[in-house]
Amino acid sequence: MRTFVNEVARRLERAGGYPLLAGECVRDSMLGIVPQRYCLEAYQLSTDDIGRSLSGLDVDTTEQAFGVFRVRATWDSVDVVLPGCTVDHDFEQSALVSDGSPRRNLKESASGRTFTVDSLARTMDGTVIDFFDGLSDLTARRLRLMPTVDREDVDRGLHVLDAMRVAARCSLDVDDESRAGFCELNASLEALSPRLTWSKFSRLMLEGGDIRRAFNFLKRTGCLSVYPELNALDGCAQELCWHPEGDALQHSLHVCNAAAQIANREHLTPDARLELLLAALLHDLGKAVTTKRNAAGRLISPGHAAVGVDLARSFLERIGAPKKYIERVLPLVAEHMFHHKVAQPSKRTLRRLARRLQPSTVEAWERLVRADYAGRPPLPPRNPVAQWGLIHREMQVPQPILRGRHLIAQLRMEPGPHFKPLLDEAYRVQKVEGWQGLQEAMEWARAHCL
Repeated sequence: MRTFVNEVARRLERAGGYPLLAGECVRDSMLGIVPQRYCLEAYQLSTDDIGRSLSGLDVDTTEQAFGVFRVRATWDSVDVVLPGCTVDHDFEQSALVSDGSPRRNLKESASGRTFTVDSLARTMDGTVIDFFDGLSDLTARRLRLMPTVDREDVDRGLHVLDAMRVAARCSLDVDDESRAGFCELNASLEALSPRLTWSKFSRLMLEGGDIRRAFNFLKRTGCLSVYPELNALDGCAQELCWHPEGDALQHSLHVCNAAAQIANREHLTPDARLELLLAALLHDLGKAVTTKRNAAGRLISPGHAAVGVDLARSFLERIGAPKKYIERVLPLVAEHMFHHKVAQPSKRTLRRLARRLQPSTVEAWERLVRADYAGRPPLPPRNPVAQWGLIHREMQVPQPILRGRHLIAQLRMEPGPHFKPLLDEAYRVQKVEGWQGLQEAMEWARAHCL
């Protein structure tokens, strides 16, 4: 990917420009994190100059009016932008764009960033340009608001969600001065449109990193109160022998991180990853309502899975989650404790569970339960539904349609050792071609046996 970035930069240089790597790609590279995309600020060039220099490449000019050219390679893309222009992509590749200008100098361009660690720029030969002590903040693992940030901006609530994501991705902690500023942004955060909120939440879940750190940032700044369903878990006590990790909020956040690790290991699609991580975050919302002490003095949360469904729906609608995720997450929340009710799973039990989980799946449910048991440090992870998974996978293997009795009854063939290789081949073809019934199997048999 860096080779392609260098090629684009050389084109800009030949056109008389001065390209700089800028923003998040510089920050990530300095931390040893592979950048998700690269951004080149093109100084001393107009939009027309940039367009001509990129001639012959695959360029998306949808946002050219804002000074943005997305240059596409086989697997990735590079944003070429006017100085000071910022492009904030969500996971569906739509973008929030702020205007740039060819007349801005280096410091003016850097001053338009939200955080000092994102104000860094780097020349193509590796020299780092740092006007706002971003390097020292990176070294200290400190997330600090830029002194130039407009705290009266109508969308300043976005700063909170951006801080969540950057803190999680880069393992940074917010400095005290910035934390005080974030504490004033509750109303702005609550006023954000669902579309903007979802773009930030989904990107947080997809980028990975320490999601627990992100939501604990919300807690420390008081911004978690904007999401009352989650806020209610803060301080909701759990029985220590089962949950040594702390209250129900910390458990949910540990489970979310465990779910992210499962998604990484199993290479889940973005949709499947979002489904799993949202379910992990929300699976115990009902505990805030149902937790009490039993006659023996132990903390219990009877029925919290069912009670949590409406709370999960409320949260997902609050953050603007698309309907397809709501429909898939809610049955996972409702059924995440089901394995406790069944001593010995059977195929019949799995079929009924699969129907209740629709449009989600037993595979997603199994991942959620595994994440639930991995989110209780220092207790070791374990898989209480391993047998459920084995039975379910066995159920997914199609049974052979063509049997020896069919060859005898319908083709009048004499049974013998020659049946086995024939039936084995029929089964192989069945799985490849996806036969739906005996008629297709018999057509194949007649063609190969008569």
